[in-house]
Amino acid sequence: MYTAIRPIAEDFVAEVSKVNLALNLPQAVAEELRDAFSKYAVLILRDQFDVEYQQLLDFAGFFGRPSACMDITNLDVGGNILDPESLDARYTRGNALWHMDMLVLERPPLAAMLVARELPASGGGHTEFADLSKVWSSYSPAERRMLEKLKAVHTLETIRAKMGITKAEEIQSEYPPREHPLVCVDPLSNKQALLFGAHTSHIVGLSSAESDALLADLLNRATRKDGIYTHEWRPYDLVLWSNRRAMHRVLPYEYRHERRRLWRMEVLTDERPANVRAFSWRRLLPW
Repeated sequence: MYTAIRPIAEDFVAEVSKVNLALNLPQAVAEELRDAFSKYAVLILRDQFDVEYQQLLDFAGFFGRPSACMDITNLDVGGNILDPESLDARYTRGNALWHMDMLVLERPPLAAMLVARELPASGGGHTEFADLSKVWSSYSPAERRMLEKLKAVHTLETIRAKMGITKAEEIQSEYPPREHPLVCVDPLSNKQALLFGAHTSHIVGLSSAESDALLADLLNRATRKDGIYTHEWRPYDLVLWSNRRAMHRVLPYEYRHERRRLWRMEVLTDERPANVRAFSWRRLLPW
């Protein structure tokens, strides 16, 4: 074994050691990382001090097609803390809501990663993850058969309204409402999982009251404390997670006064979310 895998939460979170992404990693390491990601929805790589943009692209390429890198931060382009009442700062605070990334897309990212570059000096700003495959399994067989038949609609307006952003000129939605199956197969693990979050507007075919009640129940089950992993960030941590299985949110920190900056990159896919076990995620790869 080139790597060492230490489980933190059974079949959900693991820490990977003996991997330095600043080095040219052999193919055997890529295989071990892919095997680990097929079991665990969240992988943690500590102490990635020297990793650079191209090396992050190479790492993301182990699992699919990498996106461009961007900052998740409370800083402006000049490196100053944003005015907390500015629109950019208010957008950023949406990360405090339980969500899966970009469900408003026809093909949401397969996975995402963050690398801690600057962290609040007094602590806070940690990230919580919830296993939506485990939540799915908590329902009875009859309930699962019902849930498998449902579809959910996701909109940018929905999450922006929860952030208190309701003016049309501030919502700036360039995405039409998007419909996905409520239950999908995570191609990374081949496990069924729920697909919903702060973008989810409603369940197709249910009344408003029925839809709201179901979404509330899903969220309540997903966010029980005994099912959540909290990642307490250390400088230069890298955390990679499945966006088809793990829901996440950032915890509070002193965003008005303390700096927080993380690099973020996605693993993209041409596959739409689907509730079928029709393919292995390895066919997404170029080899």
